[in-house]
Amino acid sequence: MRLQIPGSTDFLDIPDSDWNSTPKSVHEAYGKIIAALVTTISALQKRVEVLEEKLNTNSRNSGKPPSSDPPGTLPNRGKPNKGEKQKGGQPGHDGRTRRAFPEQEVDDSLIVTPEHCKSCGHCLAGVAALPYLTHQILELLEKPYFVTEYQLKSRLCPCCDKVCHGRLPEGVSSRNFGPRLTAALSLMAGVFHMSRRDITSLAKDILGITISLGTVSSLEGLVTDAIAGAHQEVADAIQLEDTAGIDDSGWRRDNKFACLWAMTSKRLTLYKITIDKTEKSAAAVVGKFSGVLTSDRAKNLDFFVGWRQTCWAHLDRHFKRMSERPGQSAQVGLDAMAVHDQVFHIWHQFKAEALDADQLFAALKAPRIELQSILERGTRCGHSKTQNTCFNLLEIYDRFWTFSYLDGVEPTNNATEQKIRTGVLWRKTSHGSQSDRGTRFAESILTVAATCRQQGLSTLTFLEESLVAFLKKIPGPTLRPAPA
Repeated sequence: MRLQIPGSTDFLDIPDSDWNSTPKSVHEAYGKIIAALVTTISALQKRVEVLEEKLNTNSRNSGKPPSSDPPGTLPNRGKPNKGEKQKGGQPGHDGRTRRAFPEQEVDDSLIVTPEHCKSCGHCLAGVAALPYLTHQILELLEKPYFVTEYQLKSRLCPCCDKVCHGRLPEGVSSRNFGPRLTAALSLMAGVFHMSRRDITSLAKDILGITISLGTVSSLEGLVTDAIAGAHQEVADAIQLEDTAGIDDSGWRRDNKFACLWAMTSKRLTLYKITIDKTEKSAAAVVGKFSGVLTSDRAKNLDFFVGWRQTCWAHLDRHFKRMSERPGQSAQVGLDAMAVHDQVFHIWHQFKAEALDADQLFAALKAPRIELQSILERGTRCGHSKTQNTCFNLLEIYDRFWTFSYLDGVEPTNNATEQKIRTGVLWRKTSHGSQSDRGTRFAESILTVAATCRQQGLSTLTFLEESLVAFLKKIPGPTLRPAPA
C-alpha cells in the first residue's frame, strides 16, 4: 500500500498485507513518521521563504546600497521611466556652450582675418575687419609648476666664533611642496579618492613631478593639522543648527570594524569616525545638539530626547519589502506604499508653494489616520516579520509626522545619506584607515570638502589658505556660517 505524505508529493510504501489487520503499534509508528516528515517539511518551507526574501533584497526594499543591486534591478518600484525619453538633450531645449575666459585671463590672443573672398576670390586687403567669432583654446603647460629656491648660507660670528645658519622665512614649509600643490595632492586623495600610488603616477605623468608614497602620506598629515581647527569649528557650529540629519556606515580602522558618521544641516556637514556604533559613540557625535534630528530607526539614537523625524525613504523600503511577502502582508505593504505616494504628492505641492504650512498639516491628516490603520492591520497579517515591523513602527508613529508641523524639517534623510555615501565609496577603494593620523585626515578632509560645497567655496582655495595660515601661525579661513 502507498500513502501520500500530507503537504507533499512523496509517498510511503507499506508492505502488502491486509491494512485492517496491521497491529495498532505499526499504525502509531507510521503516524509518528508522517508527523515528523510534516514538521521537517514545514521548517524547510519557512527556511526557503527566508532565503528567497534575502535573495530578493535590493536598495529599493532594504538598506543595501544601490551599488550592490544586481544588473536589471528596476528603479522606481519597477515602474517604467516616465516618457521613455531618449538619452541626451531633448528637442527644443536651450543649448549651452562653454563660457569664454575674460580678456584679463587670456594669455595670448591672435587675430585671424580672411585674405580673399571665398566666393569670388577678390582680395580683401584694406577692407575693415569686423568681429565674427571668438574661439579659445585651453592647454596644459609642459611645466605646470613654479620652483622657488632658497639658498641658505652660513656665517661665522667674529665675536664668539659660532657658525650661524640661514633659516627659511616664516611661512615656508620645510617640505619641498608649496601650499597650493600640497592642497591639490591632498584633494586627489580626500575628495577624488585616488590611491597614493595613483597620485604619484599622476604627478609624474601629467605634472612632471616625482613624489614618493611616503611624501604623499606626510603631506596628508600636514593638511590634517592645518584644517583641524576648521573640523572642530564645524563640529561646534552644527550643534547650534535648528535641524540636522545623521547617518552611519561601516569603516575600517587598523583592519578592524569602525563606524563612519555623517551629520548634516543646510550649511554644514560633519564627518566623524568612532571605534563602534554604540549609543555612546552616537552621543559623542550628536553632542549638545538640541534641534530636530532626522534619521532612520536606529536604536543607538534613542538617547536623544529632542524632536525626531523618521526618514520616509526608509519607511518606503519597509513597505516595499512587506508587499513582496506572501499572504496578507502583500496587501498591507501595497496599501502603505499608496499612502507614502500620497504623502509625497502633498509634500511636493507644499514645496512648490501651492500649499502653506497650515494647509500642509490639514492635507496630511487623512493619510496619517489611514497609515495608522494599515499598520494596525499589519500587526495581525499572519507574517511574523511584517507584524514585528508594524509593531515597531507604531511605537514611534509620531516621529513620522514631525515635518508636518515644524518648519524647515524634511520628511527624508536623503541629504545625509548622500553625504555618507561619499565616505562609503572611499572606504571601498582605500579599505579605511590604518593609523590615527589617517583617520583624522579622512574625517577632516571629508568635512571640509562637503561643507565648502554647501557654502559655495572652493575646496582647493580653502585648503591652500588653511596651509598658509598654519605655516605662518595665524588664524585660517572659517567655515562657520554667518547668522541667518
